[in-house]
Amino acid sequence: MRSFPLRLVVVSLLAVGCAGQISEMPTWVGFEEDNVEGGDDVAVIVLKITPPAEILLAAGRIGPDGWRGKGPASGVWLSARDGFVVARVSPSQDEMAYAVVQVRPRHLAGGKERGEPTYETGFWSAVPADAGAGGATQAPAKAGNRPAYGPTGEARIPLFKAIAGRVAFVGTIRIDALREFDAGETPQKVGITPVVSPDDIEAVRRLLASHYPKIRARVVPSPLQMMRWNRAAE
Repeated sequence: MRSFPLRLVVVSLLAVGCAGQISEMPTWVGFEEDNVEGGDDVAVIVLKITPPAEILLAAGRIGPDGWRGKGPASGVWLSARDGFVVARVSPSQDEMAYAVVQVRPRHLAGGKERGEPTYETGFWSAVPADAGAGGATQAPAKAGNRPAYGPTGEARIPLFKAIAGRVAFVGTIRIDALREFDAGETPQKVGITPVVSPDDIEAVRRLLASHYPKIRARVVPSPLQMMRWNRAAE
């Protein structure tokens, strides 16, 4: 089978902003940390998200007053496979960081299945229909009428850094409706909570071996953090 260098753009989901390139990682593209064209210029990130969802990922910078970035206008929608988002991005340099600025869950649990908020939870609201879901690329067609959720006011967002020539597992985020809801009802507020599980790294390795066999780089942790989005700097 013909091989392609990692730097080759093979999907239409692409955005450049704050020196960050973001695209979904094709399953048939190789990535070997010590033998890849432009290895210092590329990185792979893996984010676990539950329930499965599309996320809007954007590049920005961390400052003393929070994360600064253009947000949805410069973001790219990425879809989860088996609960994991796998993306090819530019490595983070200095204070550059990637942030999840919107999510579109495929479903939300109600009743006892809902997780409880923690002190790290970011409280997000449904994006108004007339505001659109933002993004340099359109939301996936399969999104249908499912709502997107984003931060408002001082709500915090998950952000992380990418490591050159490595597969960085940035952690897990959980999306929960903030109250019980009836069938057919659309929750207006959700909690975005970082979750830590000691089994996640092994789950990432199994995912890569099953769906991304040409990725042969080490999986290293690059834990996400929750931080305020400094909208005044947009």
